[in-house]
Amino acid sequence: MKSLTKNTNHFLILALITTAPSYSFAAEKCSPWLAKIESLEGKVDSQNYGSPEWLQVKLNDIFCPGDKIRAGDQSRSTLRLKNESVITLDQNTTISFSEPEVDKVTWFINLLQGSTFFRSRHPQHLNVHTPYVNAVHEGTEFLVTVDNSKTSIAVFDGLVSAQNKQGKISIGKGQNGIAPAQGIPEVHALNISPTDAVQWALYYPPIFDSQGQSSKLNAINQAATALNAGRADIAGIIIDSIRRNDPGNSDALALQAIIAVTKNQQNQALQLAKDAIQKNPQSAGAQVALSYALQASLKIEDALAAVQEAVKLSPNNSLAWARLAELQLSTGKHDAALVSAQKAQGLNPHSSKSQTVMGFAMLASSQIDEAEQAFLQAISLDSADPLPRLGLGLAKIHNGNIEGGKTEMETAVNLDPNSSVIRSYLGKTHYELKNQDYAGTEYQLAKELDSKDPTPWFYDAILKQTINRPVEALQDMQKAIGLNGNRGVYRSQLLLENDSAARSASLARIYNDLGFQQRGLLEGWQAVNTDPSNYSAHRLLSDNYAALPRHEIARVSELLKAQLLQPINLTPVQPQTAESNILLLNGLGSSITSFNEYNPLFSRDQLALQASGYVDGNNTKSDELVHSGVWKNISYSLGQFHYDTDGERPNNDQKKDAYNVFVQSQISTNTNAQFEYRRTEHQYGDITQGFFTNRYSLFDNHQKLTDTFRGGLHHAWSERSDTLISVVHKDETSKTSEASQGLHFDTGDTNNGTQYEMQQMLRFNKFDLTAGMNYLLSHQGEQTFSIDLPDHLFHFTSETDHKAFYLYSNIKVIPKLLATVGFSQDFLQQNNSLSAPFFDFFTPTIGRATGQKPS
Repeated sequence: MKSLTKNTNHFLILALITTAPSYSFAAEKCSPWLAKIESLEGKVDSQNYGSPEWLQVKLNDIFCPGDKIRAGDQSRSTLRLKNESVITLDQNTTISFSEPEVDKVTWFINLLQGSTFFRSRHPQHLNVHTPYVNAVHEGTEFLVTVDNSKTSIAVFDGLVSAQNKQGKISIGKGQNGIAPAQGIPEVHALNISPTDAVQWALYYPPIFDSQGQSSKLNAINQAATALNAGRADIAGIIIDSIRRNDPGNSDALALQAIIAVTKNQQNQALQLAKDAIQKNPQSAGAQVALSYALQASLKIEDALAAVQEAVKLSPNNSLAWARLAELQLSTGKHDAALVSAQKAQGLNPHSSKSQTVMGFAMLASSQIDEAEQAFLQAISLDSADPLPRLGLGLAKIHNGNIEGGKTEMETAVNLDPNSSVIRSYLGKTHYELKNQDYAGTEYQLAKELDSKDPTPWFYDAILKQTINRPVEALQDMQKAIGLNGNRGVYRSQLLLENDSAARSASLARIYNDLGFQQRGLLEGWQAVNTDPSNYSAHRLLSDNYAALPRHEIARVSELLKAQLLQPINLTPVQPQTAESNILLLNGLGSSITSFNEYNPLFSRDQLALQASGYVDGNNTKSDELVHSGVWKNISYSLGQFHYDTDGERPNNDQKKDAYNVFVQSQISTNTNAQFEYRRTEHQYGDITQGFFTNRYSLFDNHQKLTDTFRGGLHHAWSERSDTLISVVHKDETSKTSEASQGLHFDTGDTNNGTQYEMQQMLRFNKFDLTAGMNYLLSHQGEQTFSIDLPDHLFHFTSETDHKAFYLYSNIKVIPKLLATVGFSQDFLQQNNSLSAPFFDFFTPTIGRATGQKPS
């Protein structure tokens, strides 16, 4: 984009209808205030109404009617308007605010010169008044530029209507409206991409440590400063001048590599970074640039190695340490990332980059309040960086302030309009706020900005599934799965497999909604095989098994594993075993936080209540009430289920009550503990279904009471290693009254037992390994008495001692062939009133699964 021409002869009036209430902190200057400074870069001044003096603007300054703002050369600023619109001023731009219109609750922005980028998803009217054109729009993204010969309005999303005395035009998405002086307004196709149109608003990551720079007058520093202000055009001119005099200048090549990375020119960026290192192998900045180029080329492990080399070359380079922490987060190394971030912060506490990465490391470690403070500090040091804004938004959302989080993310998008990832998470924020249209718009724009990023496709599929558009959801989810490998730009191979498993589980739920339960099961098995540690895949299989006959053991096993592996979340534990998708859609997605993967952070402090019930014939009634909540590092679920019916014939009645209490606590970043209590009360008559429907008992009566206590522990030693521990104790009593051959019998049973189990899971790129052992000790007693045979009392007792060990592995032989090998060893001792048999058996396992999708 060419430099904007200065001109003070024309002005642009934008009338915006206010839609949000005033904020109390703004009352000191004016009420309501009209705009607030969210970001500053370079020299930005303001002039209060009625004052001739220009004063330097500070972060969070507010503006009132009549105030003026101007951004100087190589400067820019982002403001949040009172009606939640966000605007960004380019260099050499001046605007002023006018008094609101009487009875219309509007105010004016006069664009005296320059260029301004507007964003808003809320319906509103913008009236554009210049000697050239007047315009009106509702909720869109557009760029307005005024120079000495014309006004132009480039629309990136939405619709703008513009008119003057010579005519009227409608400017749609991808079009540019131009109104020349004294001319008829015309509409043209936008001949440059939206990214190029607002390239001055893009963010270019720094590669040179600001500590100890020799001179601000140095040409390399001048180019780096221009990039910090988003002026790649100016930086390019300086770099070209440097290279004309010194073709082998390593620093110049490294800066060119960063420009190429930001413009998605991955091959060129990689070659430039390699050339920079060849010219100066001792340059830490060149290694940092190479890390960005490798990351853009989906080589995250190589990028990590490059920045590790940068740290070796320059151990006191705070920016290199911050970049190292960033990539360690991308590979799931949360503890190492926190150490590296602390090192960066210690070397340069005034570095925005080190504060930002420290914030994300704390987010990954669930230190939310500390992370929020780190992001606020980063913003005060560099308010033009979009990442601390994104991080601050995520921290606010996790603490339950989702509206505040949305505001921060809106600002982050204005600071980097080219970021598909930031737009995707802004869309998810709108989804959490039930703003489905706004969410869909952000997802669509994210898809257009980066067609290779699966993130917007994934969240758009969840949105469409929520609003009962399962066919479109299926198409989007399949697209997300196909693009999953592209997340290698910010996820390691192991974390990509976690993503793939999450997407397969999500796809399976869509198949279930469409009525293809068998295909849903296949996708669930695929998800578990891809990543055995993915809790959503195990929960999916548990729910699916609940609807299938003779799958109770498999259902309980999958549910237990899902509960042990799950993070803190709002998904309730159902007191009954029927399949349900209640609140599951909110938790779909990766369960492992990394840089640019923030899905777990949307599990915020909140409460949920779900009630259901039905009434049918034969006096059949059922109700279920489930309450769940998340507070800080604790989640809980309380459930109650009741069912009773008179049945279809005499003595066919049945009554069942189930209660459940579940509590989970995140003790540390890598450790979760949980406790669960279940109680089931079941009373029923003769509910057997025989071939002869007229044969049934009028006397059978059964009562069963079961209490189950369970404790669990999950510790993640690393991104590749997990340990699960479970202890379950069950007490069960039952009473049966029945008649046989004219005799009446009363039988009482007691069963109690405790099971201890431990499992270790290891995951590697080509195979996984699961080893475990369990120990069961149970006691059963039975006593039968007949009033017709008072002298006969039958008594039977039994004890079971069962030890088992197992080991198995899933091996990826080739991309579409998975082999499973393993064995189990069991030792079973049963002591009862009649005998004491002992069993010792060894069971080998071997199998294969074909048609596996490559991860």
